[in-house]
Amino acid sequence: MASGTPYKKSNVDDFAHAQLDLDEAKNPFDLKVLVLYAVARFRGLILALGILGAILGLFAGAAQPNVYSSLTKLHFEPSVRQLIREEQAWGVETGEVRINANTAILEELELLKDPSILEAVVDKIGAREILRVADPSSADGPGTSMPVRLMHSLQAGLIRLKGLDDPFPEGPESEAKVAAYDRLKANVMIANQRSTQIIDVKYSDSSPAKAKQILDEIITQMRARHLTAFSARGSLDIVRENQNLAFQELSKAKNDLNEFKAQCGFHDLENEWAQCNEEILMRERELSDMHAERGALLGKVKSLSKDLGIGVSAEDEVVADGVNAQGEEVRGGRVLNPAYTRLRRQLEDAQGDLRDLQNLNSDPTPGSLPWRAQGKLTNLIAQLENDLQGTDPYGKVDGILGDGLDDSRSETLTLLSVARGELEGLINKIETTEERIAELEERRLAMEECEVEYNQSLQAAEMIKLKVDTLAAQERQLTGLAYMDDDRRSELKVFLPARLAKDKEGPQRSKPLLIGLIGGMVLGIGIAILRQLLERNVRYQETVENSLGLRVLCVVPDLSSNPGFGRKGASGKPAAKDPSTKGAA
Repeated sequence: MASGTPYKKSNVDDFAHAQLDLDEAKNPFDLKVLVLYAVARFRGLILALGILGAILGLFAGAAQPNVYSSLTKLHFEPSVRQLIREEQAWGVETGEVRINANTAILEELELLKDPSILEAVVDKIGAREILRVADPSSADGPGTSMPVRLMHSLQAGLIRLKGLDDPFPEGPESEAKVAAYDRLKANVMIANQRSTQIIDVKYSDSSPAKAKQILDEIITQMRARHLTAFSARGSLDIVRENQNLAFQELSKAKNDLNEFKAQCGFHDLENEWAQCNEEILMRERELSDMHAERGALLGKVKSLSKDLGIGVSAEDEVVADGVNAQGEEVRGGRVLNPAYTRLRRQLEDAQGDLRDLQNLNSDPTPGSLPWRAQGKLTNLIAQLENDLQGTDPYGKVDGILGDGLDDSRSETLTLLSVARGELEGLINKIETTEERIAELEERRLAMEECEVEYNQSLQAAEMIKLKVDTLAAQERQLTGLAYMDDDRRSELKVFLPARLAKDKEGPQRSKPLLIGLIGGMVLGIGIAILRQLLERNVRYQETVENSLGLRVLCVVPDLSSNPGFGRKGASGKPAAKDPSTKGAA
């Protein structure tokens, strides 16, 4: 500031605001320029954080245990004895075996993944031994280089620091077994080579010897599980157990069938249904004969009454066409032969029954009850048609006209009394027969309603009996095979035994190293950009006073906000002072 010039705060503020406006007009906000300037200005911080992240990533990678894998190849040979326990593998009648190798290998893979196998391995080796991470330096030998020894020592220290050398020092045994089972399940791999009978079993652990030891025990337990499930003795036990279950199911089905019959009121539905139909047909024939006999007796009574001079009621008069009071059929004023009438009525009734039966079941199964009933009705209709063709419609029947009557009135009265008694007895017999036919019709209807459910229950019982017969055939086959030695006849053989792994499969220690390096550099760039943004915002007097809580004379813009990468200009020389500021200094 020039000497003798009085100080005015407003002049200083105006100069500061004018200079900031000029700076913003020359260098507007640009994100790309801001990032480049921040990286160039704080490149030391970014580099330091990147190196620190790489070191942390190196330690994180070193703390991960080594991974060695051991591989065993098994050869699976499906045989009759292995598939004999499957019900679908046996023919019901011939007992022939149908082997499907693809199905067998898939079932074998499912069997080898049985949880009981890994549980047996845990019990055999020990849960804590499985969970313990091996010391990397234990495999070092005379030929191990010094850098590798140092790396292994670092790894061993980090493993002990993390407590991986003894994960359950004082924990309960049950928790250790669960953790060991999870470790085995995660590290074991079982797969089938495509279109072959070779099964690959692979296990990974922290040392070659431990991986081979655990894999050998897994293979031992797998073969034991296979022999238990698919040996002849094991199959025989399974078949006998299934046979007992099938016998129980068959017994239950028979009991249900008997209970169903008892609920319906029938003991032998099929025979009773046929007997009911036959009795209905027989009763209907008897009823037709009774009606014909009744008509003859009425005619005889009428004739005897006329001979005695007894008056005939209007209901006894003969009609032109139809049925007269005596029950006789009249055509053209002539009484038809009762035998002809009886045969024709029987034929009409049989035809009606056949139509009703066909409406109920239009396409019966051969051999079923409706099919047999239709056959019987068809034969009856054919027989009645033949009898009807050989009968004279207007022929006389003995006794209708009262042949052999003499002039004695007493004898006529006796004959009339006998005829009336026979007529009353016949009427009672007709009523009884009609009631019996109605009962039979109701019984047949009830049996028809129960027939569907009865047939379903009967079919289920037949299927269970078929299952019992199939299991009996399997038992006979297995009984002949049960003498075989299971170990000698095993279909699961070791094709390639497990070996000590020479090379490590993991872990990938370069990955955490790169993650730490990149993470540290990203963190440094973020801090640099944030710092630069904060410096650009400190421009006005009010902002500084509010931030610091102090009285500020003025705010002079910092040349570091220019894209000149520092307090120097773009040419590397100190930035020249603005001539306009000489009077305000």
